Amino acid sequence: ISPQGTGFNVLGNTKGNLRVKTGSAEATEFVNGKWRDGVHGWVIGTFDHQGRTYAFVVHMNFGGGGWNATPVVKKFMNCLESDFKPRCENV
Repeated sequence: ISPQGTGFNVLGNTKGNLRVKTGSAEATEFVNGKWRDGVHGWVIGTFDHQGRTYAFVVHMNFGGGGWNATPVVKKFMNCLESDFKPRCENV
Protein backbone atom coordinates (compact mmCIF):
# COMPACT_ATOMS: atom_id res chain seq x y z
CA ILE A 1 0.00 0.00 0.00
CA SER A 2 1.45 3.36 -0.90
CA PRO A 3 0.82 6.37 1.38
CA GLN A 4 -1.87 8.74 0.18
CA GLY A 5 -3.67 11.85 1.31
CA THR A 6 -3.15 15.46 2.12
CA GLY A 7 -0.62 14.85 4.91
CA PHE A 8 1.61 12.77 2.65
CA ASN A 9 1.45 15.39 -0.10
CA VAL A 10 3.31 17.80 2.21
CA LEU A 11 5.17 15.46 4.58
CA GLY A 12 5.59 12.30 2.52
CA ASN A 13 9.20 12.86 1.46
CA THR A 14 10.38 12.88 5.08
CA LYS A 15 12.17 10.02 6.75
CA GLY A 16 10.94 7.84 9.53
CA ASN A 17 7.86 5.71 8.94
CA LEU A 18 5.40 8.59 8.83
CA ARG A 19 1.81 8.03 9.91
CA VAL A 20 -0.38 11.11 9.39
CA LYS A 21 -4.01 12.19 9.18
CA THR A 22 -5.38 15.64 8.41
CA GLY A 23 -8.89 16.89 8.95
CA SER A 24 -11.17 19.86 9.17
CA ALA A 25 -14.36 20.79 10.94
CA GLU A 26 -16.86 23.48 10.13
CA ALA A 27 -17.22 25.86 13.03
CA THR A 28 -19.31 28.81 14.16
CA GLU A 29 -18.29 31.29 16.81
CA PHE A 30 -20.06 34.29 18.35
CA VAL A 31 -17.62 37.24 18.35
CA ASN A 32 -18.44 40.86 19.18
CA GLY A 33 -22.17 40.28 18.79
CA LYS A 34 -21.89 38.54 15.41
CA TRP A 35 -21.75 34.93 14.27
CA ARG A 36 -18.58 33.96 12.44
CA ASP A 37 -18.44 30.86 10.25
CA GLY A 38 -15.20 29.13 9.37
CA VAL A 39 -13.21 25.94 9.39
CA HIS A 40 -10.81 24.50 11.96
CA GLY A 41 -7.89 22.54 10.50
CA TRP A 42 -5.77 19.86 12.15
CA VAL A 43 -3.09 17.27 11.54
CA ILE A 44 -2.12 14.37 13.81
CA GLY A 45 0.41 11.60 13.50
CA THR A 46 3.71 10.01 14.42
CA PHE A 47 7.12 9.51 12.83
CA ASP A 48 10.38 7.79 13.80
CA HIS A 49 13.69 9.60 14.15
CA GLN A 50 16.98 8.23 15.52
CA GLY A 51 15.38 5.31 17.32
CA ARG A 52 12.53 7.31 18.86
CA THR A 53 8.91 7.74 17.88
CA TYR A 54 7.56 11.28 17.97
CA ALA A 55 3.88 12.17 18.06
CA PHE A 56 2.42 15.45 16.87
CA VAL A 57 -0.88 17.30 16.85
CA VAL A 58 -1.42 20.73 15.32
CA HIS A 59 -4.84 22.38 15.56
CA MET A 60 -5.47 25.70 13.84
CA ASN A 61 -8.58 27.40 15.17
CA PHE A 62 -10.36 28.88 12.13
CA GLY A 63 -7.20 28.03 10.18
CA GLY A 64 -8.87 26.47 7.16
CA GLY A 65 -8.48 22.86 6.07
CA GLY A 66 -6.05 20.41 7.60
CA TRP A 67 -3.54 20.95 4.81
CA ASN A 68 -2.87 24.39 6.37
CA ALA A 69 -1.51 22.71 9.51
CA THR A 70 0.95 20.38 7.76
CA PRO A 71 3.67 23.03 7.11
CA VAL A 72 3.97 23.51 10.89
CA VAL A 73 4.80 19.81 11.29
CA LYS A 74 7.17 19.93 8.29
CA LYS A 75 9.11 22.80 9.90
CA PHE A 76 9.39 20.88 13.18
CA MET A 77 10.59 17.74 11.39
CA ASN A 78 13.20 19.73 9.44
CA CYS A 79 14.45 21.38 12.63
CA LEU A 80 14.64 18.03 14.41
CA GLU A 81 16.64 16.61 11.50
CA SER A 82 19.09 19.54 11.66
CA ASP A 83 19.42 19.27 15.47
CA PHE A 84 17.61 22.61 15.85
CA LYS A 85 20.23 24.67 14.05
CA PRO A 86 19.67 28.39 13.34
CA ARG A 87 16.21 29.45 12.16
CA CYS A 88 14.59 26.83 14.42
CA GLU A 89 14.44 28.90 17.59
CA ASN A 90 10.71 29.60 17.32
CA VAL A 91 9.46 26.12 16.56
